[in-house]
Amino acid sequence: MTATPGQNTQSSSATCLKKPDFRKETRLGLVLYGGVSLAVYMNGVCREFYNATRGRGIYKLIKALTDSDIVVDIVSGTSAGGINGVLLSYAVANSYEKIVVDFKEFGDIWRESGDINKLLRPIKKENNQTNVNSLLNGEGYYQEELFKAFEKAGNNQQSAPDGEWYSEFNELDLFITGTDVLGRIYKTFYNTGKVIEIKDNRCVFQLKYREDQDFGDPFSTTDKDTQQALAKLCRITSCFPLAFPVVPVEIKSDNKVDNQLQEWGKLLRNRILPQEPPKEGYKIYFVDGGVLDNRPFSYTTEAIYYRTADRPVNRQLFYLDPNPESFVDSTKFKEMEQPTVWEIITGSLIGLPSYESISKDLQQIKGINDKIRRYNLLLKSVDEEVSEQTTEAKNRYWRCRLVSLRDSVLSVIFDNQYFVGKEQEQEELLEKSASLLTQFINNSEEIKKREEPLNSLAQDVENLDIQYAIRKHNFLLSQIYSLISDAITKDTDDITKYTELKNLANKITSNSHFKK
Repeated sequence: MTATPGQNTQSSSATCLKKPDFRKETRLGLVLYGGVSLAVYMNGVCREFYNATRGRGIYKLIKALTDSDIVVDIVSGTSAGGINGVLLSYAVANSYEKIVVDFKEFGDIWRESGDINKLLRPIKKENNQTNVNSLLNGEGYYQEELFKAFEKAGNNQQSAPDGEWYSEFNELDLFITGTDVLGRIYKTFYNTGKVIEIKDNRCVFQLKYREDQDFGDPFSTTDKDTQQALAKLCRITSCFPLAFPVVPVEIKSDNKVDNQLQEWGKLLRNRILPQEPPKEGYKIYFVDGGVLDNRPFSYTTEAIYYRTADRPVNRQLFYLDPNPESFVDSTKFKEMEQPTVWEIITGSLIGLPSYESISKDLQQIKGINDKIRRYNLLLKSVDEEVSEQTTEAKNRYWRCRLVSLRDSVLSVIFDNQYFVGKEQEQEELLEKSASLLTQFINNSEEIKKREEPLNSLAQDVENLDIQYAIRKHNFLLSQIYSLISDAITKDTDDITKYTELKNLANKITSNSHFKK
């Protein structure tokens, strides 16, 4: 059957085949760079990732050939890439087997609403407009058009096309960068007790979608405040200085939209505020996230290791550079000429400080992959029978567990606004708690007398130490996945064994509460 452009081929028998129960899963992490000039191109690439999750066209064949579902579960973006990342996440989070928010509908944001003539700030002759601080109307037209796009998509969810092989998922993390103009100010101390004031202008907003969450859905199709917050977040990450005005976000206020941004960005965490509220209230001002963080790799790579699964997973990371640079073919590289004075000045003031290399990110990914390979190699060589630990080894082990538990609990307490700027009190509390927790273990003469209390303490720590429970949970699942892989990679698939192991993994995962 030959299809002409625009012809609907959904009735084809090939596209209406029932989706198989795939035994593996391919998970995609996506990093979207800034680059407004190629925003439409990036939007098209994001649309392909959306189509992959839906199993449309060629992606249905890819799923069949790889025996894998395909899901997008981690997205990070900056500037124009940040906007496309928000749009993609909104579409993915609100598309189900029968109902979809089709990502293709968001293309009009760039084709129609992105018209420069519409974005230009209107000139009003009746006043001098002396307070205008940007060329484009960011707080009015720009943000309002983004809000309308989210509102329209939420109100006009469509029936899914026939013949799709939709891949279900239960969690999605979106990371969007912004630049905090005033900076997050906090204090720390030298060992001598001298106070150091530190400023950090980087900011990242993390939006967590969980399928089973009861409230706080960051991609809600019905909550207008959430949709306004998403529109403002798009504006925050893409408000290029001079072209767009800075974006103010109120904190410690009753503004529901800004309160969501405050939560997503953890804007009050470890931040010192003026003791006396300013006349206009507490506000944080943002410009384009690409000013300091145009290639947000690290957030995606870190989030990968907090994922749960109920079958073998193939993890892939994609990064989308709308305008890849070529250095080897450049004249400067070939001729190696001494730069002129003007080139040195412009390079020192603009070029070099603004250039962001991804070499460290790629090295980090390579290092992580190497560690995983070594871990798997060592894991295979570990004896099945583990000898009983000596009392001394047990004590060292529990000492480490207790201190680790202390750090986990106190880190939550120290996030409280009371402890901001009081690092010396934090250090004292850490030392006192460590001494208190380990006093029964450190005294070797009393160890034998306290064997029973120690065993009781060990059980209590087991119940409290969530990080240990997560490690144990992930280790158990990794062992099951290894057995599943063995069952489906042999010359003759062991369907019975695969089914039993898959059901076991499903039970463990469904009863898990370890979704970050």
